[in-house]
Amino acid sequence: MAIIFRAPAIPKYTDPGQPGSPSGVPGSIKVPGDTTTTPPTGRPFRPPRFDPEPEWFGLRHEWIDTEGRVWDLTTGRSGVMLTRGGLRGLDFGKMTERVDSSPAVAGQRFRGAIHDPRDVFWPLLMATDNGSAEWMRMDSRWWQGLDPLDYGTWRVSVPGGAARTLRLRHKPDGDITPEMDPVKFGVLPFGLNFTADQPYWEGAEVNIGWGSYSKVPFYPGPPFTISSENAAENARLNNPGDVASYVRWYLVGPLDFVTVGVGTRSIALTFQIPEGQAVFLDTRPSGQRASLYNWDVNTRQFGSYIGDVTSKLPDDPDWEGSKIPRRATTALTVNMSKTGGTAYSVMTPLFYRGIPYLDAQAGAR
Repeated sequence: MAIIFRAPAIPKYTDPGQPGSPSGVPGSIKVPGDTTTTPPTGRPFRPPRFDPEPEWFGLRHEWIDTEGRVWDLTTGRSGVMLTRGGLRGLDFGKMTERVDSSPAVAGQRFRGAIHDPRDVFWPLLMATDNGSAEWMRMDSRWWQGLDPLDYGTWRVSVPGGAARTLRLRHKPDGDITPEMDPVKFGVLPFGLNFTADQPYWEGAEVNIGWGSYSKVPFYPGPPFTISSENAAENARLNNPGDVASYVRWYLVGPLDFVTVGVGTRSIALTFQIPEGQAVFLDTRPSGQRASLYNWDVNTRQFGSYIGDVTSKLPDDPDWEGSKIPRRATTALTVNMSKTGGTAYSVMTPLFYRGIPYLDAQAGAR
């Protein structure tokens, strides 16, 4: 005789407090054979929430060589790419500290620090599958763009356009030793050394202008927003950088006089700038001079260099008056004659590292 086992029926779940509860008591579930009554949580079952897969993206490295050619060092589409391990130059870089010490006092007193020129090393691979002739053409283009007496630009960016740049000078060391004939096999792993004489990474330029023009194409940056007012009572520049940065001024004639600066400190130009000419006032410690250029009124861009006019400035100009502290927003001082001229202020934020910032307030920069 066959024996048939029947499993006890599982009661159907009903919402708490509704008629038809298996135990006859609203808000409880009872399974046959179980002497306990377990009240449910009072909420319908919901599956756990899973966050979406996090987005990952890599840095894009580009090299604008001394001939102006752009090489994609990330994907290898240009024939030359960065390889794993050994990349140097994205971090803080080396600093020289200034300290005081005394045999009579323990320890030392920190007086400050200054960045050394930045050393950069790239581990690279040059390769092609298109034959020896193509490899030799690519090899020639690459080395022609590495003039050790000139500067190229290393550009690091992320999706969305945020980027930082570093000007580099190639430092040959004669240490490239191929293990096989690269012309025959089309492959050459090698490393390159560079120096950044200006050690800080540069971010996107911050600029504003005043005068008679609206938005205009203007060297060396993107179109400027020009105020119709001749005084800049409400003009402010934000420096998101890691170090203080200096404002550069571009003053386009006709101007009878102009005073520019940051906060309450300023430099006055009391000489006339005629129409068709412009003065570049470089307040950076590496510059601190005023240069006169021809100005193309049609393209609204700098033309040929005329000469140095620093001697026409007041004695001992207040160059430090155009410095904006790091991570600070500072009011500008602009006062100019109402003769149809234009004044532009340009500041380049400087950063310790080559990886752009990414935060909720400012996004990537």
